[in-house]
Amino acid sequence: MAWLDRNKRSNGSTSWRVRWRKNDDSTDNFKVGVAPKRIASQRLAQVTTLLAMGKDPNAELKNIRTNDLTISQASDIDHDWRKVRVQPRTVEIDNFVINLFTKHIGDIPLQSMSFDVVNGFLNDLLKSERYTNTTINMYFRTLRSWLQRMTSEHNLIKSNPTMGIKLLQNKSRSQTGIETGISFL
Repeated sequence: MAWLDRNKRSNGSTSWRVRWRKNDDSTDNFKVGVAPKRIASQRLAQVTTLLAMGKDPNAELKNIRTNDLTISQASDIDHDWRKVRVQPRTVEIDNFVINLFTKHIGDIPLQSMSFDVVNGFLNDLLKSERYTNTTINMYFRTLRSWLQRMTSEHNLIKSNPTMGIKLLQNKSRSQTGIETGISFL
């Protein structure tokens, strides 16, 4: 069983801590810090998931060395977290897009993800003429939401590298700028 502890600070901000009862009836905790209740609730859900899987949340969260974490390792963490929250088909689609992305750019460290890496991937999909604009937009939305979870749910990266990339408009191939080399932006 896990719950949230709220600590009202003297400066008016609210600090959160996730607490849970261990098998020996003692309690343990994980500091969320100063954050909105929504973020604290997300951490609570993460700890609850780890407890349901029979894992020690502190050990699991401390064993992740985020500097060395690759895209596929981050995808595995997210897969375990999502499979109890969404439909199996949704997880399957997410895994397909992340695997396509990993095949294209390699299994690089998550910390080296950048705007240019994501934009290059999307431009390569556009230039391949194998995918429609609608499909590329679907892949982009999936990738963007996955990276957002890496930021907000799992705290594995500081910011989402897809910020500033816009969806393609549903125009014919000749109007997308593919011949002129215009960026995905």
